[in-house]
Amino acid sequence: MTNLSEYWFECRRSSMYFSEDEETAMFRHPLLAHALGGYKGYKYTNSREAMEYAYACGFRYMETDVAMTDDGRLVCSHGWNEENCERTGMQYDPAFAHMTQEMFLAQKVNGLTTMDVGQLYAFMKEHEDLYVEVDPRSLSPEETRRVLGALKEAFQNDRSVLDRCLIQFYTRQMLETAKECYPVKYSQMLARRVELEDVEDFIDFCVRQDITAVAVKNVVVTEELIGRFRNAGLKVLVYSVDRWRRAAALLSMGADTICTNFIEMEAEEEMVMPKDRRTIYDRGAQSDIDQNKIVIFEGDRTLTENVVRDLQNSLKAAGQKREPLLIARPGCYPEDIGQINRYSPEVYREAALARMVIDLGSADQWLAGKREERQFWIGVSHLEDTASPQGFDLEPKDMAAEDMLLTHPLYRYQNLLIIEGKNEGRLLRRAYGYQNLLCQTDLENPERVAEVLSRAVLNVMAGRKCTEGIRCGSQAALYGKIFRYRRKLIRWLKKKKIL
Repeated sequence: MTNLSEYWFECRRSSMYFSEDEETAMFRHPLLAHALGGYKGYKYTNSREAMEYAYACGFRYMETDVAMTDDGRLVCSHGWNEENCERTGMQYDPAFAHMTQEMFLAQKVNGLTTMDVGQLYAFMKEHEDLYVEVDPRSLSPEETRRVLGALKEAFQNDRSVLDRCLIQFYTRQMLETAKECYPVKYSQMLARRVELEDVEDFIDFCVRQDITAVAVKNVVVTEELIGRFRNAGLKVLVYSVDRWRRAAALLSMGADTICTNFIEMEAEEEMVMPKDRRTIYDRGAQSDIDQNKIVIFEGDRTLTENVVRDLQNSLKAAGQKREPLLIARPGCYPEDIGQINRYSPEVYREAALARMVIDLGSADQWLAGKREERQFWIGVSHLEDTASPQGFDLEPKDMAAEDMLLTHPLYRYQNLLIIEGKNEGRLLRRAYGYQNLLCQTDLENPERVAEVLSRAVLNVMAGRKCTEGIRCGSQAALYGKIFRYRRKLIRWLKKKKIL
């Protein structure tokens, strides 16, 4: 195994806020394992297997969600209503409305072992270098008292272990209630959008209440915002980030810790560090394209597996013998699917040689920009939440940093983009001048996505023109200029107090 912690520490050292004399123990660690860490492609599990795997992989700072059962016990869980069960992989039962500790521990989450907070305490007692962020979700004052009381009870009021926990608070009222009944050593406030409407007031509250850290969502954080928090003496955690480049950039900006599901602290020996990837790709690009090669970069586990199997069946039915090659983390997908380790040098050679590349979410950003004319790239976009009816015409510099990173250059160079909604299409055309094919479908439905991809793949591999979606055409560039000019004009009119 190759230890990558030095890579992440090096990113932090490049920040102007870095200090060798870090006093806040958990924030000495650049990565935090979200929900006890992703495991075999699953996230939000809060499971024993995930926790043990994360620790074995070098994580010494983890986050767990906690929820209280009807018999007053705290368990490691995001909750058990129907929506949370679907998200976490627990088989829903109406009887969960009266969940007990015994009932919860009898459940499985994607086949993994559930835990209560007492078991977490035992693991922390055994592993004295482990720190944990406890996330109780948003609670009323009475619920806050009950949850913190149950936390002390589960930890046997053991201060040596409790003092290695950081408690996350969602509201000011939660924090003020907690201080009345619980000796909070490390506390973290969630920087919700409502708080960020008046950042100075939020910072002032955090400083007065002796808050340790603030947690900022990935899609709203900026270097300027990080600087304001750091200059006030607050630690900054950014959640949740699963892209290497984004995590490295945030640490360099001054973030202390990145909350992640799948970024590794350790990896296989054959892993290629970022600086060497372009060289390997360029060498592969010197060879001729393999007209029968299809490469798929993994995305959401369920989506990826269904897409790959559907493509396999479609290609076989059409007489194609070559199966798509999946680029994925080791052990995440069944062995009967042809795949290679996403950290292997072969990834970049395969991407350079493939006739068709399908990116379901994990391709390096720069790869699309290097696309050869002989290649056909298909991407899956997830910008619908950003592309609200009021915001689809934003200029790139007005976008949140994560949306900028996702959209440019990764989306701009795709031949076909599969999108969720119309506003997303408007954003891509008008703000970014996207001129190729757009196809709208339900991204939550793997069968629909696989159906679109199958038709596109069969047309391209047979040498026919791809007919999926609607071509944006050269009007996209004109749209972009018009809308950018419109926003500049509005700003100027407001500055002159005409509007």
